[in-house]
Amino acid sequence: MTGVGPSVRWVSSFVLAHATETVATLRQRLADSDLDVVVIRRLHRRSDGIPVTYFYAYRRDELDYLATLPADEDLERALSLHEWKSSATATSESVILSKFPDPAIDWRAVLIGAGMTPRRVGFGGPQSVAEPGDALALPELGETEALPDLWDGRSRETVGETRGRSRSSAELVRDTLARLRDGAFEGLARSPEGARGEEGATANGGPGVHAEEPAPDLATENAPAGEAAGSETGRSVMPDTSDPPRSAYGLIAAKDRVVEGEELEVVVGLAKDPQPGVAGGPLDRPPSSVGPYALDVQVSADGFQLRAWESWRTELEVTAAAPYPSVALHLRADLQDEPVVNRLIKVKYAIRGQPIGMAVRSVAVVDNPALLQSVAVQPQDSSVRITVPSNAPVADLTVTITVADPQIGRLGWSFNVAPGIQAPVPQATIYGNIGGDTLAFAQTLMNGMNLREGKPGVYQYLLGTARAIGRHMPDEFWTLYRSVAAEVTDRPPTILLLTEEPHVPWEVAAVPTADPLAEPTFLGAVAAIGRWVLDLEHGADARPQPVPPSPPTVRTIAVISGDYSQRSGWSALKEATIEATNLKSALSATEVNAETVAVLSALDQGKPAEVFHFACHGVFDPNSVLNGLYLADGMPLAPQQVMGITLRKAPFVFLNACQVGQAARVLGDYAGMAQAFLFAGACGVIAPIWSITDTIAREIAERFYTSVFAGESPAERLRQERLRMGRTAAAESGTWMAYIYYGHPQMRLKRN
Repeated sequence: MTGVGPSVRWVSSFVLAHATETVATLRQRLADSDLDVVVIRRLHRRSDGIPVTYFYAYRRDELDYLATLPADEDLERALSLHEWKSSATATSESVILSKFPDPAIDWRAVLIGAGMTPRRVGFGGPQSVAEPGDALALPELGETEALPDLWDGRSRETVGETRGRSRSSAELVRDTLARLRDGAFEGLARSPEGARGEEGATANGGPGVHAEEPAPDLATENAPAGEAAGSETGRSVMPDTSDPPRSAYGLIAAKDRVVEGEELEVVVGLAKDPQPGVAGGPLDRPPSSVGPYALDVQVSADGFQLRAWESWRTELEVTAAAPYPSVALHLRADLQDEPVVNRLIKVKYAIRGQPIGMAVRSVAVVDNPALLQSVAVQPQDSSVRITVPSNAPVADLTVTITVADPQIGRLGWSFNVAPGIQAPVPQATIYGNIGGDTLAFAQTLMNGMNLREGKPGVYQYLLGTARAIGRHMPDEFWTLYRSVAAEVTDRPPTILLLTEEPHVPWEVAAVPTADPLAEPTFLGAVAAIGRWVLDLEHGADARPQPVPPSPPTVRTIAVISGDYSQRSGWSALKEATIEATNLKSALSATEVNAETVAVLSALDQGKPAEVFHFACHGVFDPNSVLNGLYLADGMPLAPQQVMGITLRKAPFVFLNACQVGQAARVLGDYAGMAQAFLFAGACGVIAPIWSITDTIAREIAERFYTSVFAGESPAERLRQERLRMGRTAAAESGTWMAYIYYGHPQMRLKRN
């Protein structure tokens, strides 16, 4: 079967050979076969011990010169099968199509399946669309035979592409014949397997997909004469449906020092055990992943440039036979002003649009080779866990935000979409500077909203801030968001923010419009958004827990409120008292007096509640001891106290208190009240990031529980509340937009 596209042809019947076969063996197999395409598979062990698989695709007539080569020479030596000659490889046609947009470029590619089995071979570029029978021109070395009439009567289909530029058929033949003419192969000794040096730069889309895999079964690799790999007319290859390991570790193999401007080879993929110098912890597959799977691997390395024909993002096939695949990339360090700069290589792993974790490695870049031996490399703790939500339904759009340089607010943005969504996802991490201290920005926003709450002009102030936030989100995000929203037509799209940057309320961002007169909308009002904290700095017991705990079945609800009328400087919260009374009646909740001993006992007792609702005063001042939930006995419940508690039931927490959704840092750790509850083990937290109006806050809380216990997600409930923020009387309050939700956007609370 052969597929034909505008500038590409695909062949699914071909002769599969191994690089260890002799020239005579392949010649005999070709003599006994009428197939017109040959794929040669080469296993190579690099000098660092990592096994690599390369594939080489040929048209039959390109191998006619085998008759001039020594019959007992193996194909690897006879054909000079170096890395730079390898064909591009991928597991899907769409990947290949994305890498070869220029129809003027000649290329060839091999699509691989389970067990590193080649499934289809593609030839692209001007030569791929030549009419059958056209000759392949070799101006300096004469003419080859005309191509066989391979393409007549075949169906057309749209196909894809892989990494890199493949050398054209003419170039490959010209190179080999020229080397034969010049005696390049004379006197060459066969190198022992595993003793070869590093290969040169690949110019054709290689290196191929790498995999740690067993030695090939040559009875399978060297199919009998006339049989085709993957062909209905030859022996069929049964896919391996065994389940690969449920857990693995991130692999980032590279030198830890490099000179600016020089190229660094980096091998990324999976490993069986933790890798020295690589932070990340175990990568656990979600329950929905059963059997062989495609692993989406995305590399980000700020301060490095990737080879033009390689991709920051690739898909690796993971099988029981080859459970730890990898791929080699080549990064060139940017020039720098300082003698030494420690840079990070980060890898994000995902399965079917669902991120399952990250890995990080440090590389010291120097401006002088003399510094290579003396420079100190910033270490990465291999015990650090950087896994992310994997036990919940996949969000329509997952946005991962990492911090590249906190001094200038330089952030890296990468994206995943749910299975079935066809929106084009950027292959590279998008970097941008939001400028300066993000905590200072968040505090300025909070203070500005506090000053204007309940007064005319608060809507305009918030909208101006929202537009500023939206402008600092990359254009690629907005393009992708619109594409996802256009495909999800039966409901608002869901967005999961996995963010290392905890301060900026991206949910508040104004959605850009082409029409300056159009009524603005807030992102959090048109999409159901949840966020989770990515902690890339701490060890094996880093908090908050890297994976949001599954929400418990709600049996007990504790409502915490108190009487502030006797406390100087604090207003009585009449609406909060009504709120507590109404929730106690409607939900059969347990009421807890907002005093230190009672609250700590409720949180830390042997049988705590599954939901904690706080209706009290709050204050955010990371530089003061008066920071946290202000209780009726005059003492603040500080984030540090909450972090000293283990919430055994992974409860859901609603902090209906001013400002306590803000995030801060103490000794480099997240120290806001919302993050403290996540640290203690909460499955989700809702909290406002500026002052809220008592009456509106009560109404929001009462509607929240009515809706979520009827099946609505917390993220969707808050989205609907944000819709109320507009140019009405309600716009004199920013309460509608104040709440931030930490948790998965599709999480739901079930009531017993």
